[in-house]
Amino acid sequence: MLVKDILNSTNFLYEKYNFLFDALFAPVLLYSSEVWGAYDSLNLKKWEKDPIERFHSQFYKSYLDLNRRAPKVAARNETGRHPLKLIVFSNIIKFWLHLLKLPSSSVVGHCLQISTQLADSGKKSFMLTMCEGHAYNV
Repeated sequence: MLVKDILNSTNFLYEKYNFLFDALFAPVLLYSSEVWGAYDSLNLKKWEKDPIERFHSQFYKSYLDLNRRAPKVAARNETGRHPLKLIVFSNIIKFWLHLLKLPSSSVVGHCLQISTQLADSGKKSFMLTMCEGHAYNV
């Protein structure tokens, strides 16, 4: 029996589906998002085309038994969910603030200094991505 059949056979409430998604799928989809998210396009105008957001929408469309051509935003709004890209963006900001608090004598502090030097020379680095903000076209 497929997971979809099991989920659709029982009368779950929105909260239980949200809990299920947050417990099973979100940790996998958002794993290390504070690192890869800085290099990912966080263009919030095109967030629906992102693979993570497509999966998020498909999960809720399956639960609501909507046609696959139904607007993606409809399924998420019906269940009261926000785009996962907002969580990715939040994770990046928290990680960056954490890095800035670390002592410059630590290994991570040295890596951050190297990343800053690369950014100053115009080469792609974490700091260049963070400082330019080109990934965050709102």
